[in-house]
Amino acid sequence: MASLGHRLENLRFMIVISILTVVLTFIVFSALRLELPESLREALQRALRNPTTVLLIFIVLVATEILSSLIVFLSNNQFWIALGVLLLFVGSILLILTVISSIEIILRGVESVIRTLIKSILGHQP
Repeated sequence: MASLGHRLENLRFMIVISILTVVLTFIVFSALRLELPESLREALQRALRNPTTVLLIFIVLVATEILSSLIVFLSNNQFWIALGVLLLFVGSILLILTVISSIEIILRGVESVIRTLIKSILGHQP
């Protein structure tokens, strides 16, 4: 059985890898100007229109990240450690995509509210 210090070191390492995965995925998507397939983007936008759905998806993804960290932290078996690392990677990527999609939808909503306010104040479309 590994010592607590060794397990904490492994956990820190996995958290760093998870964060780096998110950052690298974002950089690659930005640099290559990759976009989600249109059908996936439409499905995400439909799902993320409802704030309750956004919150539920976010909670599930954060729970997946916590669970995968616990699997890596508490496991003695290499299979479970590998599964935990895989869950960290997948969860990180899905979490960043969800956050990016949610921000885009929220900003569009804010923009429409501001346009409506300006239109009501000025009496015409800006």
